[in-house]
Amino acid sequence: MIKTDADGGIVVEANGTTYNLSNAESYTAFLMWITSPNEANAVPVSAFEVELDLHGDLAAKATRYSEFLKDFAQRRAIKLEQLGASLTSAQRESAIDEFIAALKGEDK
Repeated sequence: MIKTDADGGIVVEANGTTYNLSNAESYTAFLMWITSPNEANAVPVSAFEVELDLHGDLAAKATRYSEFLKDFAQRRAIKLEQLGASLTSAQRESAIDEFIAALKGEDK
């Protein structure tokens, strides 16, 4: 569910967790969840429905977020399905770890 806080910031409630996208720590946690390469971390499109009580500019802002996040979740699901046909989650995570280590100049 996409809502707004008292200051008009976007808040996403999904999978029993609340993410305030105006808060750096919460926003980081949200990005880690939504971009996880692990197919077990489900990102349901239904999580990005807009709260019905929103009106005016807040509703328009929440709707823009909703449209973007729904599209992203659908694309993520398709990509994970394609990757799942060729690599396991553990293999993808290992490749990502190796890439990060290479960027840091570390040998693995």
